[in-house]
This record gives sequence, C-alpha cells and structure tokens, in this order.
Amino acid sequence: LLVLFSTLFLLVMASGANAAIHFDAASNSTGDNQYAASISWSHTITSGGSDRILVVGVSWRNAGSETDTVGSVTYNSQPLTLIRKDEQFGDPPGSRSTALYYLTDPPTGSAYTIQVNFSGTLNPYRSVGGAVSFTGVDQSDPVDAQNGVAGALPDTNPSLTVTTNTGGAWVVDALCVREPSGTTSADGVQTERWNYRTPSANDIEGTGSTIGPKSPAGDVTMSWTTGTNEGYSISAVALKPAGNSCWSSELLSNPGFESGSTGWTSVGQAMSTGPQCENGCDATPHSGSNVAYWTDPSASTNYAYQTVDLSSYASDIDAGNALIL
Repeated sequence: LLVLFSTLFLLVMASGANAAIHFDAASNSTGDNQYAASISWSHTITSGGSDRILVVGVSWRNAGSETDTVGSVTYNSQPLTLIRKDEQFGDPPGSRSTALYYLTDPPTGSAYTIQVNFSGTLNPYRSVGGAVSFTGVDQSDPVDAQNGVAGALPDTNPSLTVTTNTGGAWVVDALCVREPSGTTSADGVQTERWNYRTPSANDIEGTGSTIGPKSPAGDVTMSWTTGTNEGYSISAVALKPAGNSCWSSELLSNPGFESGSTGWTSVGQAMSTGPQCENGCDATPHSGSNVAYWTDPSASTNYAYQTVDLSSYASDIDAGNALIL
C-alpha cells in the first residue's frame, strides 16, 4: 500500500467580510468638577491589535438656563470626532446631557490623557467622562448605528434601543442621571464599564456600558436601574466590525514535509519522506521539494496526523467569525 503526500494546509480565516471586535480597556474621570472648563483622566490602550478605536462618553448638567456643552475631546492631543449629543438645557425641567466621541487608530502602550473641553458661559455645574477602547473596528466608517434620548422624564429604568445594521457590532452607551438618590447599575446582558457619581450635593451620575457582539444584526436595548425615579439623558452607538480583513494562519507544523517527519505522528508503518517515493513511483511534490510515503503493501492502515491547538482562535470561532479549512 502506497500513500503519498505533498503539501497539506490547515487555515483559519475570518468568514464573510467582517472580523471580530474585541474589548480592550475602560477608564473614567473622578472628582467634583464643579464649573470645570475641562476634565481629564488617563487611558491606556493595552492591545497592539489592528483596527483600534477609542470611544469617549461625557455626562454633564448645567446651572439654571445655561447652555454649556462639550466643545472638543482629545486623546494624547489628537482630536476626537463627535458621534452625537443628547442635550437637555434649562431648569425646569432640569439640565442633563450626554455625548459620544471616537478616535480611530489611537496610540497604544502608554497612559495618555483624555481631555474633554467645555464651551459656554459658566461651564457645566457637574461633569463625568468615561472611555472604552476596542480592536477589530472599521476604520473608515466605524459608526454602524446610533440613537439617543435627551431630557427623558424621571424613570427607574432608563433605556434606549439601537438597531444594528451589521452582524458582530458592539454597542456603547453613556448615561447621565440628574441628582440620583438610588443605586444606578446596568441591566441584563450589558457589561458596566464605568460608573461615577460626583461627590457633592446636586450631583450627577455618569455611567457607560457595552453589549457585543450582536449577531445577527438587530435591536439592542441598553437598560439601567436607578432605584428611584430620576431624569436622564442617554446616548448610544453601534460600532461596525472591520471589513475586508480576512486573515489566515498556518496551523500545521512542517506541512510540506520539508523537515522530514518532524511534527507528525505516523500510524502503521514508519513514514518516509524525500524528494520522490521509492519503488519506482513517479509522484512528485505538489509544492516544495518533499513527499511523504509508506512502502509496505501489506499494511492496511497507514496515516499520519498532528494535534492542533485552536485555543488562541476560540473567541473568533465561537462568534462565528472563523472557518477552519
């Protein structure tokens, strides 16, 4: 029995047009921030992965009828792009506002400063900022969908629905609760990423969370519990997975037998390798310079195998974003 091999490949490739989004890190501001012209805090993007993005959420309230707002946001002095603002001015009914910004391809590895700059007459009465970073997000058009509610009436369960358009999207929200008296926490399948209450009377609570990946595309509800009826504003964005970024990896060791039988376990007769098989066989390598073969015609079962570790690809496989070929 003669069995021939030339080259053999086992590939893992991103399926479709979308790679997987992965969460990286979260951070938030602290302090009272009364009438602060700006707030700042540090954020470290720990992953050196590709298609990175930083999303910053801002929550604030103004005094009286002031219309102070976010003027700009920077990370390591690089300007971020506005996604949306959901602003409620005036008292009554009571100022409470939120905003979301993003930066694609942010720098990695160091604790750089996020700075939120306000514009207006007095600057916000209280303010909180938070941030999350990801890999695997579309760099040219990262916003898949968005939604927001400005100045919602008091409720014990602030909520908002975002309808995603692309499978595998992640949703990020930012919530501002005015003068909270209960405990604010994320509901359901959300992961709370920041939650900070300014430590003074007439304070606010600024929070943020994520849900992802959402596959297939559809409605995603971001919901919170406040414990007591509180007025709020909330902003949310769905992030689009990076497109046209199929990747592959050779998982076999010595797939073309260029290093003899190294990496392979042979069952039956011992496997031989070389530039051609013996006994006058005219087989030649498909690629490279070697083939693998068995020469004992009496052996009924001859084969070789390898055990392949897929643990490093588990998240992509579980999310349905990978194929083993």
